[in-house]
Amino acid sequence: MSDIFTITMLLIALFVFIIGLIMPSLSRKGLFFGVRIPREKRSQESLKNFSKAYTINHIILSIILVIICAGLHFNRQTELAWTLFIIGMTCFMMVNYILIHYRVRKKKAEEKWMENTVETSVMDVQLKPDEGLASLWWFVIPIVIISLMVIISLSKMDSLPQQIPIHWNARGEVDRIAQKSISSVLSLPIIQSFMTLLSIFIYIAIRISKIQLSATDPEESKIRVIKFRRGWSAFTIGNSILLTFMFVIPQMQILQYPISNQLIWISFGLTFCVILGWTLYLSIHLGQGGSRVKVSNSKNDDKRMNRDDDKFWKWGSVYYNPDDPSLMIEKRFGIGWTMNFGNKWSLVVLGMLILLIAAAIIFSPQ
Repeated sequence: MSDIFTITMLLIALFVFIIGLIMPSLSRKGLFFGVRIPREKRSQESLKNFSKAYTINHIILSIILVIICAGLHFNRQTELAWTLFIIGMTCFMMVNYILIHYRVRKKKAEEKWMENTVETSVMDVQLKPDEGLASLWWFVIPIVIISLMVIISLSKMDSLPQQIPIHWNARGEVDRIAQKSISSVLSLPIIQSFMTLLSIFIYIAIRISKIQLSATDPEESKIRVIKFRRGWSAFTIGNSILLTFMFVIPQMQILQYPISNQLIWISFGLTFCVILGWTLYLSIHLGQGGSRVKVSNSKNDDKRMNRDDDKFWKWGSVYYNPDDPSLMIEKRFGIGWTMNFGNKWSLVVLGMLILLIAAAIIFSPQ
């Protein structure tokens, strides 16, 4: 059973490493490590050197982290080793990005790259917020599954023993039990409910996010954006359905159905492999904002450039613009969306998101 856990964690670690390695190539055209770059400057040798520096840093830090985590693993601290690797890799990737970001931004200012450029912002007022998005009605599937789990669980309450399993370790062995109660029996459906609400929140965030079109070719970028939003909205729904199904098997074991521990970890491993593979595919196939989508008959206007809004991006990743009414906006670096922290509603939404995550932790099996 520990082999299944190890393979799953290896795949997750490999995924984090690969995403970190290819992240710079996923950004929109005209953005380099979160900095707006004029077209004529994008082929500079200095920018290639910045990319090489990021790659070298990423590989070296990864090797150091692997050595540390391997030591923990051989000292039988497997779960700590994998947790440290994933968190450490994520933190290293962010620090590496910020360091390169400031080097690029400094060079841009010193060489005055934005002089004599025509900056333009483009909007399509006829583009509907839900255009291209997968249907919200697909969320009915996880909601129905959760409802059935609640009904079945409550109907089995009286026949359950006074102590029930609520947690399994990396070897698939029950390592935590709890006294029978409504909260313990329904702990997994409760977690399923919070995860579904979080997925719906992400879907809504995609829907209300600011639609950014390229000034050099608005029609081409419109096609890219629609495909990008369609792909990630479908992923959000599919992710919710997969995770909901994943928790059905351990819930059946809690209800004393003859489900083996091995089946639980196989379902966990397969689910995470599908989610990671899907994430990697969309990231590489679409890029940020659909930047990697091939569009025929594109007509680029070399005389125009997207508005230079670097000043609104703190550390190249935190967007703060009180004059922009948008609540959600595409990330500058990475895949997905972030909030406009200059919008007063962003703190309300962030607070609701934190409460949702906190509630999921509080109601999770202890």
